[in-house]
Amino acid sequence: MQTLLDTELSPPPELAVPATEDRWSGSRSYRKFAFGSMLDESEIRIDALRNTRDEAAWKIAVKISKCCVDPIVVSENSGEKIFLAEQRCKSRICPRCAWMRSRSLANRISELVHDMDSPRFLTLTVRSNDQSLRNQLMHLRRKFASMRRTELWGYHVRGGVYTIEITFNAKTKQWHPHLHAIIDGGYFPHAELLNLWESLVGDQCGVDIRLVVGVRKLANYLAAYVSKSCDLDHFEPEQLAEWAVETHGLRLAQTFGSLHANKVAEEEEETSYYRTINLDVNMIVTFANAGSDEARTLLNHLTGNRPMVSVSFEEAADDFMNGKRRRKKKPCKPRNLQYAMQF
Repeated sequence: MQTLLDTELSPPPELAVPATEDRWSGSRSYRKFAFGSMLDESEIRIDALRNTRDEAAWKIAVKISKCCVDPIVVSENSGEKIFLAEQRCKSRICPRCAWMRSRSLANRISELVHDMDSPRFLTLTVRSNDQSLRNQLMHLRRKFASMRRTELWGYHVRGGVYTIEITFNAKTKQWHPHLHAIIDGGYFPHAELLNLWESLVGDQCGVDIRLVVGVRKLANYLAAYVSKSCDLDHFEPEQLAEWAVETHGLRLAQTFGSLHANKVAEEEEETSYYRTINLDVNMIVTFANAGSDEARTLLNHLTGNRPMVSVSFEEAADDFMNGKRRRKKKPCKPRNLQYAMQF
C-alpha cells in the first residue's frame, strides 16, 4: 500500500513552506530583522528539511519558517513591564533559537557549577552501532541513570549536571552520542570509574575525568553541545532531517543527585501575560529601516536597546502612531542600512 510519502515529491498543502523569495515580504520584516546574519543559514536548513521525504521533517521546516514571523507586544500581569514576545519556534535546528538556547543554558550551568565544592569534568562514551539515533540516545541516558544508582557512584559523587553531544561518522554512516557531565564530589579513581561503566555498557567504551579549570568556559562548552545544530557541510539532507526528528522532544541536559531540585531547562519557561498591546511590530521594523526616528525609538524600547533620549514606552508609541498618520501613502525610500538587533 502506497503512502503519501511514497507517491508525493513535495509536502501536502498544510505542510508547505513559502518559497524563499516569499518568506521575507513586508509582513515578515521582524523575522529578517531578528535573524540578521543567521538568515541565510536558516534558509539552507529549511530547504534541506523540505527536500526530504520525511513528513516529520516537513513539520519542523514549517515551524522554523514561522519563527519570529508574528511577534506581539505584551505586558506582564502587573502592567508595569512592556516587552516583545517574539513567538520563536524553539527548534534545536533553528540557528537563532539554538544560539539563544545555548546562551540561557550556559548561564544556568555556570550558576550551578559555581556552588560546587570540587567540580570534575566527566565524559562517557559508548561503542557506535547501526541503531537509530533516538534509540542510542535513550540507551545512553538509561545506562547513565543505572550508573548513578550504584553504591560506588554514590560514595564518590554528590550530584551534577550533564549534557549529551552528538556526532556523525561519515565513513561508517553511524551516529555517535556521548555524555559530558560536571560532577561534584571526591576523588574518583579512573580505573574504578572505567570498570563501573564497562559493567553497564560492555567493552569498547570510554571514560575521561579531570578537575574543572575555568567554570564559565566549561559551561559554554557544555551548552554548545545541547544547542548546536548540525554542520551542513558534513550532512546530507536526509541526515539533517534525521538529526532534527530524532532529537525532537528529547531532553539533552539534566541535573541529578544533590542538584536534582535545581532544574536546568534548555528553554526559559513561558511567562503568562494578561493583555496584548495592539502594535504591528513588522510595520515598526519596516519604518525603522526606512529611516523613521519614531520607529527606531519604539523598536529600541521593545528590544531592550534604550535610546539616547529618555522617552517612555507610551510616549514612543504615541510618537510613532502620530508620525505614521502624518506620512503620505507612498513610503520614503529606504536607506542603505539594515537596522540590527543587539543583545
